[in-house]
Amino acid sequence: ERAHMGMFTELAILYSKYKPEKMREHLELFWSRVNIPKVLRAAEFAHLWAELVFLYDKYEEYDNAIITMMNHPTDAWKESHFKDIVTKVANIELYYKALQFYVDYKPLLLNDLLLVLTPRMD
Repeated sequence: ERAHMGMFTELAILYSKYKPEKMREHLELFWSRVNIPKVLRAAEFAHLWAELVFLYDKYEEYDNAIITMMNHPTDAWKESHFKDIVTKVANIELYYKALQFYVDYKPLLLNDLLLVLTPRMD
């Protein structure tokens, strides 16, 4: 309980390098005790896209989370998580990119996204 924040941060970085399968569990347990910007860089360097989205969400960088999900859909995209985060983005242009992403990759789920985005669009 009294471990320093640096211990949790460095452990997350080590997991990203040597045991990437354990990083997600570590982050879910201790995300509030890591230096998120430092771990974000390590996750991006290690191409751990799902973990990167998780950290962006916790760090309230929703625009970056959505961009990462759209750039790496096989690893990072989860429908419910995407719909939750897309409503929080600051850049309205990302709504249109999200719509195009759904048209290209998930056309059968487009109606679900439209239901979420309709109240927020002009």
